[in-house]
Amino acid sequence: MNLVNTATNEPVDHTNINGVSKKVNLGSVTTQDTIGDAVTFTSSSAISIGQPVIYNYDSGIVTAITAGSLPSQHEIIGIALETVNSGETVSILTKGFATARRDSTFQSSSETVLLNNTTNGTTRNLTNATTFLDSGNINSSYSGSQNYSITFDAQAGKTTKITVTDFEFEHATYSMYDRLGIQGSNNGSSFSNLSVEWLHRSATSTPTYSNSFAGSSWNSNSSNEGYIFPKDTVRAILMGGVPNNSFPADIDTGYRYIKFYFISDGSVNKAGWNMTLAPNTPYSTNAETVAEGTTLYLDNSDYTKLTTDDTSQIVVGYCAYNNAENDSIFIRI
Repeated sequence: MNLVNTATNEPVDHTNINGVSKKVNLGSVTTQDTIGDAVTFTSSSAISIGQPVIYNYDSGIVTAITAGSLPSQHEIIGIALETVNSGETVSILTKGFATARRDSTFQSSSETVLLNNTTNGTTRNLTNATTFLDSGNINSSYSGSQNYSITFDAQAGKTTKITVTDFEFEHATYSMYDRLGIQGSNNGSSFSNLSVEWLHRSATSTPTYSNSFAGSSWNSNSSNEGYIFPKDTVRAILMGGVPNNSFPADIDTGYRYIKFYFISDGSVNKAGWNMTLAPNTPYSTNAETVAEGTTLYLDNSDYTKLTTDDTSQIVVGYCAYNNAENDSIFIRI
């Protein structure tokens, strides 16, 4: 494909364009090559290399600007080829190829772990999304007469976040017949009970605890702000402190290691638990690629970026190289 350079009226050379060599790291450069047809404008806002820019007509003076609200399709000029301050001249690619700003997405790392006689007593490294379930899995109840524990390690420099989706245990007004408790540690050897407003405390503070509440019943003040899950999500909300009074609910433990203790008696069995464990900051994984030819839209949540999400309906260009690392993508506009 040849374009005519408006400055020279000569065909633009698009032979041997290679995204591997032409894509730039927008985090370390302030200019990029012009591969196609570019125009210059006076900027009326700060503009970053690789961002989409739009026309601005304030007071009849035509300038280029960062969009402050969702623009119309016809307002898009192109992709900025350099970083400039307001009032400076900026070069903008209107047709051709350039590196544009886009949030990289990353391949997920995940695992499902059931607490059963196989995993009992083990220590497992977290993934970015470790689904943690009782021995009955999603659709069945846990079994009776279980006495299991398991430890999860968020690894050095990270702490564990728990997203609790649902749970149900055999409890009565005065007793916790089946109970799941949590402790945390930062060295992997000395563990302490968590203190969460909507979890219970037991009359016995050492695992596997006792079936008696610290207070006379489940709703005694001294039974709360503890380390053992309540009867169910309804009771947890009644205890207070559940964010937004709804589940899923997060527990930011502040600990690298999290250890769960579960014990059930020999009679009634309930649904158990469904929760997701993750590090407080995600582990690095490979950036997901974007298929060449994919339509790229103005990011509806950040107008300085592109996205494959079509929410904005404002088309800016098309993927020309599937590598989408470094919060950027090589595009045809």
